Amino acid sequence: MAVELLYPRPPLATITQSQRDQFVRDGYLLFPGVLAPSKIEPIAAAVDRLYARDILGSANPDPTRRMDALGVLHEDQVFIDLIDDPSMFGVVIDVLGPYLQFGLATATVHPPNLVYTGFLHVDGGPHLQRIRPSETSWPL
Repeated sequence: MAVELLYPRPPLATITQSQRDQFVRDGYLLFPGVLAPSKIEPIAAAVDRLYARDILGSANPDPTRRMDALGVLHEDQVFIDLIDDPSMFGVVIDVLGPYLQFGLATATVHPPNLVYTGFLHVDGGPHLQRIRPSETSWPL
């Protein structure tokens, strides 16, 4: 699959000083509705195709099984398009700076499963699992 570069790029979204202050204070920002439904629908369809193939089409087609599809860029152009989508790429640059390296493309699905309570995955090792935002919260 070839990657098509479009120049000039559309204007990139950026964050305000208030959002930057919130990020420094809270460690996260929320962007409800950042992707239009017209962008979400093809992404969801691509993930559904992966789930149907890798989980439902497997030797153990349990619809409550989670999926962690690694390296999905070659699976569909929609995943490539998300890397530098103008609605968020400028925000990523504002928060992290311009020296970025793309490292992982994973599609994860956690179907409803009342028996399995799940876990939270932490990049950075087991020591981060001891960090809790509050006394009653799950570990990071």
